[in-house]
Amino acid sequence: MTLEARAAHRAWMKRWNGNRRSFKTPCCGKRLTVPAPSDKRQQWDSLMTCPHCEVLLMKVVTTESAKGLLLS
Repeated sequence: MTLEARAAHRAWMKRWNGNRRSFKTPCCGKRLTVPAPSDKRQQWDSLMTCPHCEVLLMKVVTTESAKGLLLS
């Protein structure tokens, strides 16, 4: 991911008015802040590419926590 894309993500997260959670990526150990659900019954999960090292991982986010899981 380019520096411009990472900067755009950071700017978007600054404007995000909802919940946020941070986690350390399992691939490169960098901290990443992501949107989080406000409903305690929800869990958001998705595949994502690490914006720092471009490794594919699974992101799991709840109101209480966020984590990244390596696929292989």
